[in-house]
Amino acid sequence: MDMLFVALILALVFGLFGLIGVVSSLERN
Repeated sequence: MDMLFVALILALVFGLFGLIGVVSSLERN
């Protein structure tokens, strides 16, 4: 596997989790 591809996948996964965290924290307020 290409390291750039792995880095892109990790960035997408962390970005998705970050977005979910922001949305859930906004819904609590």
